[in-house]
Amino acid sequence: MNTVFERTILVSDMDGTLLDSRGSISRENIKALQHFVNLGGHFTLATGRSEATIARFMDELPVNLPVILYNGAVLYDFNRQKVLWTQCLPTGLGGYLDQLASDFPGIGMEIFRDGQVFCIHENSFTQDHACKERFSPQWGTVDSIQEPWFKVLCAWEHSRLVD
Repeated sequence: MNTVFERTILVSDMDGTLLDSRGSISRENIKALQHFVNLGGHFTLATGRSEATIARFMDELPVNLPVILYNGAVLYDFNRQKVLWTQCLPTGLGGYLDQLASDFPGIGMEIFRDGQVFCIHENSFTQDHACKERFSPQWGTVDSIQEPWFKVLCAWEHSRLVD
């Protein structure tokens, strides 16, 4: 085996980096990544996405290291289908989220935990997010979603969030 890149690790984001505007990975990029790995390189992903929303890309990508998910909250090994490490958000954030929803009634909110996405306040941004990443959120309230959580996503028009 050629080991030109044996001491090189390449880490890529998904959205806006590896994925194009249609949510696809170009054949050229796949070919280049396969060449890199064939020459001994180590390749993985670091993304805000969950294991469920990137699983469909794993057959075409030559990922040979665990991936970083949920903006750094989870290290996941797709080869073994196993979570290797987590750093969850602090417990007790529910009150803050309830206050945020009260102050900004149109804000969209999603809570991520254990490969699941829970929508607690829907808006066009959360709808677009689910469509783009091809997931169907579960519905719940802040109090109904068991902690700990990996990630909370709040989305709305920028102009509505800035005073």
